[in-house]
Parts: sequence; structure tokens; C-alpha cells
Amino acid sequence: MFLRKRAMFDIVCDLYTKGGSNKFFGIFEQRQPLFMVRDPDLIKQITIKDFDHFINHRNVFATSSDDDPHDMSNLFGSSLFSMRDARWKDMRSTLSPAFTGSKMRQMFQLMNQVAKEAVDCLKQDDTKVQENEMDMKDYCTRFTNDVIASTAFGLQVNSFKDRENTFYQMGKKLTTFSFLQNIKFMLFFALKSLNKVGTSFTHMRKIY
Repeated sequence: MFLRKRAMFDIVCDLYTKGGSNKFFGIFEQRQPLFMVRDPDLIKQITIKDFDHFINHRNVFATSSDDDPHDMSNLFGSSLFSMRDARWKDMRSTLSPAFTGSKMRQMFQLMNQVAKEAVDCLKQDDTKVQENEMDMKDYCTRFTNDVIASTAFGLQVNSFKDRENTFYQMGKKLTTFSFLQNIKFMLFFALKSLNKVGTSFTHMRKIY
């Protein structure tokens, strides 16, 4: 991952596969011991039934956001996957009603509209598809981007037609790391105290 030869998710998948039939097993992330849970029932028990005992996410990105809910100086530290303590518990209670069966069905209508736009794009570019020139990574990225824009922000951006729209460009900048940013990312994991100096490896200032 450090040399960008393999994606982080591929490494995690390999570790998951090596767990075999075990419900959970231990691994090391540098010097940090971790548990990887494989059993769906155990995951459900930890995240739902025993939530009061496992309230916190991992403290990957140290941030002052836990003290000041309006502090957005650290984008990843302020994300759902990094919130901790009372702030995460309050946010979980706020978001849970948004994912009921009826709300999910409403989201499906928005996702279905994006899917139609994606199909229209294929029909318009059928010559490229026949010549095997379709960039599937770009295609899937635009689909994912539009689903997030529609369901989470209520925006109709249609990145298949408006290929340079601001929402897509900012999302791409946020999720595309250079070699230097990858090095900084690894250092954030290995030396978490570096987070406290206020260094950022994202394009936060360009987005907000």
C-alpha cells in the first residue's frame, strides 16, 4: 500500500480471507493490535445489541471536533466513521430514522433516476462500448458520485452529461491521493500524535 502497488481494500480483503472459518481473529497494524470480526451475528451483536459497550470508532484522525462540533478543520476526523463518544452517539440517534424501510424506498427512487441517466450515457456512447473503449472506473465513479449527490444532498448533477460539474470535481480531489499524500496518510496511522499539529493531507481548503 505504501508504494501504491496494492489498494488498501485489497489488503483488508486478503486478511479477511485468511481468517478462514474463525468468527474473529487478531492482526497488527504497525504496533497496534486489532480484532477483525468475520461473523455476521457477532457483528450485529457488537454494533446493535452491545452498542453501549462499543460506542466509539477507532481514533484514526485526532481532531478537536469532539470538543467543538462546529470545528471542520479535519474533514476525515469529522466524518461519521471517526466520531467518538457523545458526539457519535447523538449523531447515530439522529441518522437512524433516516434509514427506515420507507425512507430507503424513497432513496431507491432517486437512485433509480441516476441509474437511468447512467444507461442513457451508455446508449449515447454505444460506439465506444462496442470498441471496448469504455473507462469503467470513470463510469462507476460518476454513478457513485451522482447517487451520493442525489440521496445525501438532494442535488441533481448528472455527471454523465455535465462531466466537469463542481460536485464531481471536488469529490475527485478529495479521494485522489498523490504519492506524497499517501506517505502522510501512512504517517498519520503510525504516529497519531502528528495529527495534533494540524497538518492535513486533503484538499480541505480548496473545497470549503
